[in-house]
Amino acid sequence: MNTTPLQPPPGFARPDRVMFQGQHAPVVYAGFWIRFFAYLVDYFVLWLFSFVGILIITIGTGAGGNDVFGSVAFLALILVSLLYFPLFNASAWQATPGKRLLGIHLMRVDGQDISFLRAIGRHLSEILSALIFMIGYLMVGLTREKTGLHDLIAGTRVVYGRKG
Repeated sequence: MNTTPLQPPPGFARPDRVMFQGQHAPVVYAGFWIRFFAYLVDYFVLWLFSFVGILIITIGTGAGGNDVFGSVAFLALILVSLLYFPLFNASAWQATPGKRLLGIHLMRVDGQDISFLRAIGRHLSEILSALIFMIGYLMVGLTREKTGLHDLIAGTRVVYGRKG
């Protein structure tokens, strides 16, 4: 029986540079400020969506609508807000509209696309990054591979380039 040994996955904090070098694509990590501006764009999109949603709720409940319509619309608005980042990050773009606009995207440590479950885990771990006085976010500007605490937890990196 001739079997080839399985290669171990790359280290926790080291993307597989060999894969990128084979494709002549250098890995350039996105730093703090570019990611900050991508978040600003994303939060503007979410604010705009929320504004339109609240406007629809107000018009719907004010024009003889009932509280059920307002409650369902409000829950839908919250659900979209919670799933915005995971859905876009797990899409073919591997980026939110803000990241896409600024030319960066998300990837796993080994260079592969991230799944929806990993995107949810990353999004939930951002709560931890924020809870400890934003130190998890500030780590992006201090680490060699520009990783925040949420990136370390989820095994992801934000790099320059566009997917999809």
